[in-house]
Amino acid sequence: MKEDMQDMVSIARGRSLLYLWLSGLFLERPNDEIFRRFSQKEVLTFLDGVFQDSKSYLKVKDTLVGGDAQEVVTEYEKVFGGKGISPYSKDYLGEDSLELVRAFYESLGLNVDLKELKSEDHVGLELAVMASLCELEADELESGRLKEAAIVQGSERAFLEEHMVKWVKDFAKAVEEKEPDGFYSSLAWLANEMLELDLSLFEEAVQREESQ
Repeated sequence: MKEDMQDMVSIARGRSLLYLWLSGLFLERPNDEIFRRFSQKEVLTFLDGVFQDSKSYLKVKDTLVGGDAQEVVTEYEKVFGGKGISPYSKDYLGEDSLELVRAFYESLGLNVDLKELKSEDHVGLELAVMASLCELEADELESGRLKEAAIVQGSERAFLEEHMVKWVKDFAKAVEEKEPDGFYSSLAWLANEMLELDLSLFEEAVQREESQ
């Protein structure tokens, strides 16, 4: 039982790391320091194990490890600058989705610092919130607060099912149309892969419970 709990904690912390890595690459403007920070060996080794068969991940990884940061800056401006692709859910799901996101954050007691962002429904910020929830889940599990951990898991799943998976794929398609085979199209598709992977983990857990 103790080993099972340790596995659950490790999985939650691993998911948090994945979401945090993805969110940072959307929220941080590219430069040499960002490339170094997000391509640290121990982080990429973990990511390799999760996304080893993902072409999107390999593209992102290769760019971070050996790419030209200035070229990615140029791509960033092309994709997201001016009248570029919107990274906000309301532009895919309508204004109501922003109110849903705000209500969700409020229910969690989150005070979101928008900094330079226009609103709370930026893809990077939503991924960061998922990272925080996964970390909180791990803390609750580690402290033996299983009911509280289950509540956090419920929040994670609800945000995935009721919001994120409904728009991130369309966002990835839009980025790909703007810059095929680019760094950000690969990153957007990788984010979508992460959401689908995470949702499948929840579904598998439900199936296991029903079979017991």
